[in-house]
Amino acid sequence: MKHLYAAGYLHRDISTGNIMLLPDLTNGILIDLDLAISLDDLAKREVVIPTGTSLFMAINIMLPGAVHTILFDHESLFWVLFWMLHNFDGPSRQPNLHAYSHWPKLSWPVLRLNKIGVMTSLAGITPVPDTLCPSSFCMPLKECTKQLSEIVLPMGKNFDSDDGLRFDKMEVLFISEIERLNSESPLQ
Repeated sequence: MKHLYAAGYLHRDISTGNIMLLPDLTNGILIDLDLAISLDDLAKREVVIPTGTSLFMAINIMLPGAVHTILFDHESLFWVLFWMLHNFDGPSRQPNLHAYSHWPKLSWPVLRLNKIGVMTSLAGITPVPDTLCPSSFCMPLKECTKQLSEIVLPMGKNFDSDDGLRFDKMEVLFISEIERLNSESPLQ
C-alpha cells in the first residue's frame, strides 16, 4: 500500500481476497487493482462513488459524498485484520461463527454503526464486550489489533488528514509484531 500510494494511487478495495502473503509469511502484496485510481484522477472528479468490499470499507466512506483518501485504505487494513482475528481459528480449520458473522449481510448504515461500536470499545470509550475477543488461535494478535486501531482511527482526534506518519507507524507495528511472534513460536 505504501508503494502504491508513493506512486500516486489509492487501492480502494483492500480486502482479504486482495492481499497475498508471501511464503515467508512476513511480507505480502496487494493484488486486484481494478478499482485503484490515481490521485490526479481522483482530484478531477466531482462525484466519486464509494468502492470496495463493504465488510472492509472505512466507516466514513459509507457516508454520502465521502471522497476516498489514503486514510480509508489504512482503515480497511484494520478491518481485514479484525475480520481475520475473529473468523479464523488456525490453519486448515473452518471459519468461526462469531458475533460478526452477520456483518456481510448488513446495509451500509447498520454496518457503519456496528463498526463505530467496535472502535469505541477498542478506544476504551465503551466497555469491551466478550465478542471483541478473537479466536483462541489469533488471541496473540489482540493487542496488535488495538494498537492498529489507534493508528488508523485515533478516537477523539482529527483523522481526516494524514499526519504523514501512519505508514511508518503501521510498518513498525507489523514488523515488531512479526518479530515478537517469531521469537515465541518461530515459523517452520
